[in-house]
Amino acid sequence: MFLLLLGAALLSSAFTGLALWLYYQRVVAPRLEKRIEEALEALGEEVGKQVRAGVVDGVTDLAGSEHLIRTTGKVASSGAALVDEGLNVLLGRPRRKR
Repeated sequence: MFLLLLGAALLSSAFTGLALWLYYQRVVAPRLEKRIEEALEALGEEVGKQVRAGVVDGVTDLAGSEHLIRTTGKVASSGAALVDEGLNVLLGRPRRKR
């Protein structure tokens, strides 16, 4: 009798595990992949914009030491904004319009 109960419990656990695995493979994994791809695409676009803006600002502000300090500050703030934007995209928070 004990072996019959143990067999039924193991069979039930196997069916439950199989059902959860199938649900993950067919529903959760595709949605997760799609969300990751969208986040990476949005992050890539934002990185390109930030890098272009930083290079343009850096090149135009290299005239003197005061400009170098200002450029360093701009690059640091651009980097902080880039990290912030990247985290927002990865965490699913809405993007801020500039």
